[in-house]
Amino acid sequence: REDGVLTRVELKDFVNIDDVFSEIESTVNSLINFPPPAAEKPVITKARITPKVLSVAVYGDIGEYPLKYWVEKIDDDIKRLPGVAVTEVRGLRDYEILVELSEFNQRKYNISPLDINKAINNFSINTPGGMIESSKNDKLIKVEERKYYAKDIEEIPIKQLKNGSVLKIKDVANVSENFSSENLISWFNNKRSAFIDIKRNENEDTL
Repeated sequence: REDGVLTRVELKDFVNIDDVFSEIESTVNSLINFPPPAAEKPVITKARITPKVLSVAVYGDIGEYPLKYWVEKIDDDIKRLPGVAVTEVRGLRDYEILVELSEFNQRKYNISPLDINKAINNFSINTPGGMIESSKNDKLIKVEERKYYAKDIEEIPIKQLKNGSVLKIKDVANVSENFSSENLISWFNNKRSAFIDIKRNENEDTL
């Protein structure tokens, strides 16, 4: 992630994963002055490898937006099939909503990027405002959540003004939709593509 750090610990086959997990968790929790005040609490999880059954390729002469739509629709259908434990999509860039707040509107309405960020977080705990970047004196907030659109974010209230009206994000910021800036493109049979890996539970047979 651009605004975080990911540390992965890979264990040998003979190692007890539960013992190592408990030791890491205890060590991290015992650190003094960690995490810093502005940072989120670290998340420690156990990741077990799930056997992969097969991969489905979705491809065609289509753009990135329709490809993502159909891949996610097919992925949702596959998840409902009996015996499917986990699916994982590969080859697609993350979808994000950008909220650009100008320095002029910050001064005019006496608001900060943190006010925008808080409003987005209050809108839904499952739709966190992402990293805040500087672009000269303007501010850019990323919302990485595919189930909402720019028009939904625009209607989020920030605060009530003295005249009784409600100040919304669309009143102070430019909201746009785009894909993440990472350089990612996948091809299959010389056409734009994405893949859905289908996995089963460890204690289930492939068939």
